[in-house]
Amino acid sequence: MRRAPIAALYYASFAAVALLGLVQTKVLTRVLTPAAYGELQLVLPFAGVCLVVGGLGAPQLVIRYYHRDGVRIFWDVLPVAFGFSTLLGLALWVVVTSVGVGLSGLQLGWGLLCLFLASVLASQDYTLLKALLRAQERHLLYNAVVVGERVLAVVGVALLVELWVARPVHAYFAGSALGTGLLAALATWRARIGLPSRLWPGRDRLIELCIYGAPLVAVIVAGDLFGSATRYVIVAGGLGTDAVARYVLAYTISSLAFQALSEPLMTYLHPRVFRVWESGDRDAVARIVSRGALFYACAGCVLVALLVMMERLVIRTVARVDYYLPPGVFPMVVLAGYVMGFYRFASTHYYLRRNTTELALTFVLGLALNVGGAALLISSHGLLGVSVAALGSTVALSTFVWWRGRHTVPFRLA
Repeated sequence: MRRAPIAALYYASFAAVALLGLVQTKVLTRVLTPAAYGELQLVLPFAGVCLVVGGLGAPQLVIRYYHRDGVRIFWDVLPVAFGFSTLLGLALWVVVTSVGVGLSGLQLGWGLLCLFLASVLASQDYTLLKALLRAQERHLLYNAVVVGERVLAVVGVALLVELWVARPVHAYFAGSALGTGLLAALATWRARIGLPSRLWPGRDRLIELCIYGAPLVAVIVAGDLFGSATRYVIVAGGLGTDAVARYVLAYTISSLAFQALSEPLMTYLHPRVFRVWESGDRDAVARIVSRGALFYACAGCVLVALLVMMERLVIRTVARVDYYLPPGVFPMVVLAGYVMGFYRFASTHYYLRRNTTELALTFVLGLALNVGGAALLISSHGLLGVSVAALGSTVALSTFVWWRGRHTVPFRLA
């Protein structure tokens, strides 16, 4: 398959994923009040943390070392990711039931725990399978899996939330587990990746996971918390869960829009970048990254302008009018999403040099700047202060990461 059709395929599939994400948001905001939707958004980050930390960076390890170890690496890391995710989920459950999370509408019980773990494990299997297909550069199957998972997950969540509106958190995790689990089973069969040759991955593989994967876990968790940690600052600042719902809606729209623009590029380019880097041609690596970043910069400017100019229309299309934001908040969130896309290109040098520890520390400092700035500004400027902190911390993070890698991958936008 030629490069142009491959790129078009990735953009089509990621655009479909973004639209399906907006459809799911539309269903949830139509059925739930802003306060109930805000409570749901306070719970979901727990599943994200369990998925990422429990995975121990296994998806990134599969992408990085597939060309060395083949499909064996998938079967080596799968049981480790499943086991650790389960243990972490149980630990989080103990913490939540012991200290509470301050949510009046959350009904804790063994049923919710089982649904939570089922959703996390289904997502873990899907994430590892997706990483394997990406490393194999099976472009058509990869995109079919990505779109198919979103279709089944959105349908499952939408149906169960409609039927189980009194317990939206239960319904969300049940629908997610059902849709994602079904797709993961079908895709594993279709990919014909065989069966594991051993049940225990071995000491060397575990060491590799800890050295390469653990710092990446910190990076990914910090990245997730960039969008989710401030929602707890909003609640602590006394603005309520309805304010959380409005801010999360803006963040969801922005992140889906710019992920649909940047993720296809990174998904397509990263395997090529790693392969060329291993051959020793650093100039070719810089050219590949530069072309991707330049395209993102130009297309992203157009997308920023469209989103900002049509703010109310966009929000009204995805949710109800009671989700409108105070003046200035939406443009700041959109700009933060745009700048974060540049970080994806600028951070390539960390993965090539396997210096993920520094990247993790950098991202944690950026997260601290984001949360600290939001805490300082929320009392005087409300949601606008939170969005300003998000933009400022994203600019600082992306600039520093680019500066650190300017000699390793000297990509240019001109």
